[in-house]
Amino acid sequence: MENFAVIYVYPYKGFFEKRALKLEGIDEKGLAYAMADFLRFREATMIFSGVDEKGIKEYIKSIKGESLYETISRIKAKEVEEFSNDKELKDVAITYSIFRALREHGEDPFPSLKEVEKLNPAFIKKDFPEKKGIGVMVKLNDLVIIKKMSYEDAKDYMVAGIVSSISDSFSKKIYPLLGKEEVKKKKKSLKNLAESFKEIKGEGIERNYNIYKAIIESGFTTHATIEQLSKKYKDLKPKKPKGRLPK
Repeated sequence: MENFAVIYVYPYKGFFEKRALKLEGIDEKGLAYAMADFLRFREATMIFSGVDEKGIKEYIKSIKGESLYETISRIKAKEVEEFSNDKELKDVAITYSIFRALREHGEDPFPSLKEVEKLNPAFIKKDFPEKKGIGVMVKLNDLVIIKKMSYEDAKDYMVAGIVSSISDSFSKKIYPLLGKEEVKKKKKSLKNLAESFKEIKGEGIERNYNIYKAIIESGFTTHATIEQLSKKYKDLKPKKPKGRLPK
């Protein structure tokens, strides 16, 4: 079967642009293009999580400094946790505060479609029927990812959950597809994160990667993860297989 990628999203409570994209004949950079396309919507993992998104936006604006370093260094975990609306969502609130700080300074841990296009990714765009929901179907050699959800009977946290599940997969794979080293999480520290942003080097994808690396190595995430969301929404937690696993 030919390698391909399908990405579709549909407006939900004023979020998401109507998007139905099919890419045929993709190579690694073509898949990275599809992933970058979807990762633009990862804010949904936070605004539909149940945290006070407006409160967090205003908080970040109130502490914004001249540089990203200054803004991040002014984030106080105890202050941000007040916007979580539930102590089980405090990690989501902190993740969103970092996301909004990046947004205020025009920075992003993932490349834009324009930047990936500069790498001449292989794909042929085809029409794909609109669906009232969110989904991805990806095949690149042995890599297969299929995740989708209809809006029928959907609740906000379910929308956050499906976007999180897709973003979890895509965020870990996009940079290796672009020839960058996989980044591993270290001990969580806002201070270390701020220090990492003192001198972010590079332009284009190199700069995006350095921002991503700073976030992950400081123990944080680029979006609300299933691990963070499932502390409150237990049904989002992946079910473990029953019985003993074969050795």
